[in-house]
Amino acid sequence: MPWQLAIDTGMSRAGIQWNELDSILDVVAASPPEGAFTHFHSADTGDESRAKQEERFRRAIAKLPPPVRPKMLHAENSAAVERRGKSPWSVARPGIFLYGVGVNESGLTPQPVASVRARVVDLRDIDDGETVSYGATFRANGRRRIATLAIGYADGYRRVLGNRAVVLLGGRRVPVAGVVTMDMTMVDVTEASCNVGDVATLIGRDGSEEITVADLAAFGGLSPYEVLTGLRGRLARRYVGPDA
Repeated sequence: MPWQLAIDTGMSRAGIQWNELDSILDVVAASPPEGAFTHFHSADTGDESRAKQEERFRRAIAKLPPPVRPKMLHAENSAAVERRGKSPWSVARPGIFLYGVGVNESGLTPQPVASVRARVVDLRDIDDGETVSYGATFRANGRRRIATLAIGYADGYRRVLGNRAVVLLGGRRVPVAGVVTMDMTMVDVTEASCNVGDVATLIGRDGSEEITVADLAAFGGLSPYEVLTGLRGRLARRYVGPDA
């Protein structure tokens, strides 16, 4: 069965440590790997750690006898792909970049491929001083109009986004009002045109406005990876494109 040899050059997560390859040479010789790889821990920072890890990777690969040394070598994650030109390795592993999320200011701008939307299921006006959601963390300053969206933290729209994030309605940015609840999220639509049944965009584009995965992550002090992997299975998926 084809397999890949994981070489740990500093991540300390999995794989044979780069300076301990001698201990498994007999095993590798008995069943040569199809490929070998390592993983960068700080490719997004632009420091010297990537060069150090690549040197360790090269030294580890050199320990393998030529008959079992794999031709498929890979190390670059999304951040490394963005930061370098021509790669010295045979393949790359662009992870989050494939979902349209850039990880540094490299000049490469991936096209976003994921959107999250929810319908307005309730609309109400509240008076000055009235509160919204658990803990009454949102208090109306003057008369406000509050819309309820059919999405909450059980869907992956994180609780930490309460009073911090914005959503798009009718091409306008409107703030999340109060704590995000399990199944619903309230937003202040006083300055926007809104009706029950309208669709709000939590990630994606509406008119000339856009909220990216990176934007949403920044609102909540999260990693974009957390945002994408946290989108729960109960969110209905709709795949668009020529082969969808």
